[in-house]
Amino acid sequence: MATDATTAARVNTKESSAASEEPKDNPSDHSAHEQHTSSRVIMLLNMVKESELEDPMEYQDIMEDITDTCQKYGKLLSVVIPKKGKNGCGRVFLEYQTAVDAKVCIESLKGRMFNGNVIAAYFFDEAAFEKLEFIK
Repeated sequence: MATDATTAARVNTKESSAASEEPKDNPSDHSAHEQHTSSRVIMLLNMVKESELEDPMEYQDIMEDITDTCQKYGKLLSVVIPKKGKNGCGRVFLEYQTAVDAKVCIESLKGRMFNGNVIAAYFFDEAAFEKLEFIK
């Protein structure tokens, strides 16, 4: 899936050694289409802040970090990080070739630290992802 340069870009992640804290984004607050047991698409929470997405260079660095890290878990097709002011800003969406690859990523990243926050990872509805419906 191609990404819209005004809305999203590709990314990589680096572990942070900052102190552990609870996930800030509560999955029970998300719409029903975000609560899936299996999907090729996953949603990562607590990885980026809107303010980090304003600077184009910082945005590109974040995209590269997330892409480099997440392609280790399977065939990564796309990374979408909605920019500030766009629907879903503050969330990271990863599309894998298979649901098995997506599950490996979820299991590998869930609870990991990034930018001083605990990553939360969930399956996300493929149809909503294709329509860029990143409900916030």
